[in-house]
Amino acid sequence: MNKFYVLFAGFLLKSIVVNAQWGEGDSRTDTRNDAGLQGDAGAKSGFFQTQNPVNFPAGAQGWWHLLDVRHSNATNNFAMQFSGSFSDQMLYFRKTGGNPSQVWSQVLTSNNDGVLNNSKITIQSGVGQVFFTGRQIGSTYDYPTGIFHALTDNANGTINYYYDGFTNGVRNFAVRADGQGYFAGNVGVKTATPHGDFDVNGTLVAGGNSANLDSTIPDRNLSFLEHTGRMIIGWNKSKGAGETDFVGNQGAGSVGGFAFYNHSNTGTEQQLMWLTGDGKLFVGINANGPSPNNGPYKMAVGGGILAEAVTVKLQANWPDYVFEKDYKTYSLPDLEKYINTYQHLPEIPSAKEVNENGINIGDMNTKLLRKIEELTLYLIEKDKIEKLHDRQIRDQQYQIDKLNEKLAELSIRIN
Repeated sequence: MNKFYVLFAGFLLKSIVVNAQWGEGDSRTDTRNDAGLQGDAGAKSGFFQTQNPVNFPAGAQGWWHLLDVRHSNATNNFAMQFSGSFSDQMLYFRKTGGNPSQVWSQVLTSNNDGVLNNSKITIQSGVGQVFFTGRQIGSTYDYPTGIFHALTDNANGTINYYYDGFTNGVRNFAVRADGQGYFAGNVGVKTATPHGDFDVNGTLVAGGNSANLDSTIPDRNLSFLEHTGRMIIGWNKSKGAGETDFVGNQGAGSVGGFAFYNHSNTGTEQQLMWLTGDGKLFVGINANGPSPNNGPYKMAVGGGILAEAVTVKLQANWPDYVFEKDYKTYSLPDLEKYINTYQHLPEIPSAKEVNENGINIGDMNTKLLRKIEELTLYLIEKDKIEKLHDRQIRDQQYQIDKLNEKLAELSIRIN
C-alpha cells in the first residue's frame, strides 16, 4: 500500500511540473514595465518584456527586452541587468546598486562584418574631456570637445596613419604620427564655409627660419613644382640674403609670374600689377588688352610716376665723341634743308613716332645731349666767325678812315 501511494504521489508531482506555466504563454518570458522595481515590490530574476518601459535606457519606448539577475534578499534593490529594444541591435547594461534609476551603459556590438552597431564609442579622460569614434547614426552628431592620443613604433611609416576618415572607400582626411596631414576637401580657419582649399579668415603667417629654401640644402629641391601651377612661400633662397621668397610655376600657362588684382564690392575687377615669369613688371596695364609681354620693355606703367630721384644707367656711349676733332656736323644749309623737309631734327623721333612708340628716356637724353653738344659747336663756330667779322669790319673802318684823311689832304691842296 505504501509503495502504491509513493508511486501515485510521484506521478501526480510529475504531472504538475510538466503542466506548470512559466511566463506569458509558457514562453519563459514575463511582462514587467519598471526595470527599477524592488524585490519586495514583486521584482524577480528572469526574462522580461515591456511595451511601456520605465527606468530603461534614456529614450526607450515601444517594445523592449530585460534580463534581470537580482540579489537573493528581496528587501534591497541590487541587480545586474541587460536590456535592448526589439527593433535594433543595441545592447545596454547596468548594475542598479540600490538605485532604481541608475544610468545605463551602452555595450559595444558590431555586425558580422565588423561594422559597429553603436552610433559612437565615447572615451572619457581623467579631467572630463571625451573623444568618440564610430559610424554616424542619423543625419547629425551632437558631441562635446574631444581628445585623442596614439602611440606608434614607426614614426616615419608612409602609411602610418593614426587618425583618418573614409567615405565610400575614399580617404578624406588623415593625420600621421610623423606630423603630416591630408585633407581632401576645403579647410577653414575661423570660417565654417571655406571657399578655397585653405581659407583663413584672419592673419596668415608663413616663412621663417624653418622655411629655408637655400638650394644648397639637400631636401630643398623644388622640382616638384614643375608643370603643376603651384607656388611655395619660403625664406633665404638667395643663400644668406634672408629675404622672403615667392616661387611659382606657370603650369600649363605660357608666361607665369605673379599678378595682383582688386575685386570691388560691386564685382568690378582690375589688374593692379603683373610681374611676369620672364622678368617684366607692368603696373596699371590691362592684361585683357593687347599683351604687353610682346614689347621689349622690362617695366611698363599705365599712368604717371612720382619719384624723388631717377638714375638711368645707359649701355650706349655717352655722346662726348661729339667734341672729337674728326666729328662731322651738318652744315647749317643742310640742317635747314632737313628741318624744312621733315619738321624735326636729325636723329630725333618725330611727333608721330613718339605718339605711337613713346620714348626711351635714357636714349632720348643721349640724343638731346648730342644735339646740345652739336649746338655748342655751332655757337663756337659762330663766335669765331663773328670775331673774324669784327676784325674785318675794324680793318675796313681803318682803311676808310685813312682814305678819308687822304681825301681831305687832296681837297686842301686842290683848293
